[in-house]
Amino acid sequence: MKKNFFNDYRKAYLVLAACYLYLGMKEKTYDYLHQDFFIKREMRPRLKGFHLHLLALYESYFNNNNDLAKEYLTSQKEVFASLGESYHKVIDNNLKAISKSTLDMPVTFFQEDSNTQDALIIDPRLW
Repeated sequence: MKKNFFNDYRKAYLVLAACYLYLGMKEKTYDYLHQDFFIKREMRPRLKGFHLHLLALYESYFNNNNDLAKEYLTSQKEVFASLGESYHKVIDNNLKAISKSTLDMPVTFFQEDSNTQDALIIDPRLW
């Protein structure tokens, strides 16, 4: 694989993981979230934040491992410290949702004008 395509390759796998997460397909989500580890090159910050974002939602939604999910979201917030406030709102929403998590909590995609306080949000702006 050419050096210049690492980021695009990784991003495509994470987008597929996000779609499978939304569809509730645990094994496929896991496969695409962890497919990339054979590449020894560091992820770029934005992509790393997207990866942490999806890992958090995966752990909360499928494994009910909310402590690990909160760690991933906290790390994502650190990676995204320089991004705009609207990105932090999604992270904060997910932290709140995980804190009151129930097993039937829906997963939805971010929409600027929607009220999704009781859902885990996938943020497609990170793609």
